[in-house]
Amino acid sequence: MAGSSVKGFSLLEILVVVLLMGLATSTVMLAVPSKGGDAGSFDDLCHKYARTFAYISEQSMVENLVIGVYFTDEKMKIMRRERPDDPSLFQGDDIISRIIRKVDNYENYNWVDLKLTQIKSSYRWPEGVKVELQVGGIGYQSGSATNGYKKESLTAKFDVKERPQVFFYPSMELTPFTLKLASEEANEEFTISAQENGRITLIRGSDNETETF
Repeated sequence: MAGSSVKGFSLLEILVVVLLMGLATSTVMLAVPSKGGDAGSFDDLCHKYARTFAYISEQSMVENLVIGVYFTDEKMKIMRRERPDDPSLFQGDDIISRIIRKVDNYENYNWVDLKLTQIKSSYRWPEGVKVELQVGGIGYQSGSATNGYKKESLTAKFDVKERPQVFFYPSMELTPFTLKLASEEANEEFTISAQENGRITLIRGSDNETETF
């Protein structure tokens, strides 16, 4: 028909729609109950924990934040680094001050709960689930150890202040760690392996099925 034209969608418009759909899907996948213990099957929960670690790794880069995870016998808390207790340690341009500013992530900073709309700042371990954390060759587990290499309680050395054992950096690097969760009721075991380069892997204990996030 003369004078009429058909207008299609530009590539930019299509990309924007795809991006919005992806964000919506991520929000649904990461949605968690707001109260009480975490609902869902043990399989679902372990996948949720792995997705959460992958998500906060991305958020550390996007928000330019050092994000920490504090593990206890009852739960894990997602935290962000705040100003240091002693600001004088970070003042000046001498070499010592520069080194402290660059490498200190633990002793001199306050840590507070990280507030994000997509995820909770605290996750309680399901009842009857044994949790074992290994960071840099040091093992921690819920309850007391009776066999294997020496392990300590998750909270044995972290009972004075809530300070993370694991850190996520804006460079997408993180403290390498392994989190093993075993459920007697479900007769299942999952291992979440986090590598220094930011790769998060979930391994099912029964058949060694591996999934990367």
